[in-house]
Amino acid sequence: MPDRFFVPTLPDSGERVELAPAEAAHAVRVLRIRPGTNVELLDGVGARARAEVVEASANRRQVRTICRVLERETAPAPALNIRVYLAPPRSKALLRIVRQTVELGVSRLSLVQTRYTVDRPSPAFFVRARAEAVAALKQSGNPRLPKFDPVQTFGRAIAQAAEPGYFGTAPDQTGPAPVRHRARTGPIAVWIGPEGGFAPEEHSQLLGRGLTPVTLGYWTLRVDTAVTALLGWLLGPSI
Repeated sequence: MPDRFFVPTLPDSGERVELAPAEAAHAVRVLRIRPGTNVELLDGVGARARAEVVEASANRRQVRTICRVLERETAPAPALNIRVYLAPPRSKALLRIVRQTVELGVSRLSLVQTRYTVDRPSPAFFVRARAEAVAALKQSGNPRLPKFDPVQTFGRAIAQAAEPGYFGTAPDQTGPAPVRHRARTGPIAVWIGPEGGFAPEEHSQLLGRGLTPVTLGYWTLRVDTAVTALLGWLLGPSI
């Protein structure tokens, strides 16, 4: 596979585009890319392109990498338009979740302050989150970055939510209860609470909105594990 780079504005075939300084430095100084190398460019909103490096240079003051677009296309939108409502864990786990949302094709990540939420990300977190998302975009090849919403209260989030979907709930001694039908197309929401779970009144409101409780496994999951497990279940093949 060719090396991938993020380009916020991807021009048409035949045109040239210069990589941002950080991307250019990675191309030239880490990957040692040279003119004539074929690369893949992604813009984060669905477009991707096969391109050829026409300039790759570095000196003490600047690094430049310029590519000529050979073929540009827009990837089809995924059948499931997934929005994750998440009670944010501490920042390291939350950054892992950001990567997972990109790798699994989530379209929107909305952070929700529940009764048992343990952390509230600072404004600086979202800068780091975007960098993590871009890294995951290049690693996975997913051409779309998710939208990140600022933290809002559970009450506000549930009042404004319009998508059908599922929410994670604590296991009991009988193990996971089967869910007969999974959505395969259209907008869908996945609600994931903190490790302490949703508070009783939050659980009732989720049920009142018509959301389906889902339990995966017999044991209490970490928040980042729950994200991967629930999205994997939702995206997995029907059996």
